[in-house]
Amino acid sequence: MTKIEDFVERYVAVWNEADAELRRRGIAEIWAENAVYANQGAEFSGHKEIESAVVEAYEQFVKNGDFVFTVAQVDVNHDAVRFTWDMVPPAGGEAASIGTQFFTLGEDGRIVRDYQFIDKVPA
Repeated sequence: MTKIEDFVERYVAVWNEADAELRRRGIAEIWAENAVYANQGAEFSGHKEIESAVVEAYEQFVKNGDFVFTVAQVDVNHDAVRFTWDMVPPAGGEAASIGTQFFTLGEDGRIVRDYQFIDKVPA
């Protein structure tokens, strides 16, 4: 596994993390302090706002054991990373949702700008 693939795996793990303290620690390690995460509905600036987006997704999709997020494919171009993810039942099966993340990394290796695109909307 490459360094960037490991980074993407850690990124996705944050969205699946049940422990609030581990989630906050992961956010601080992955996103720069002034990072921006944008999905198609809203934009979140800084760790506290990004944490609220992560918690909302966790509560809606992961908490009750319905789904987990997994990495499908990773592409890198200098300081830009694009990867696809699947939202699948924990035991496996067809993806209920598929998305593409595109982010840029700062000099410290943390995310500066993070954009989410939904390729398959959950039913």
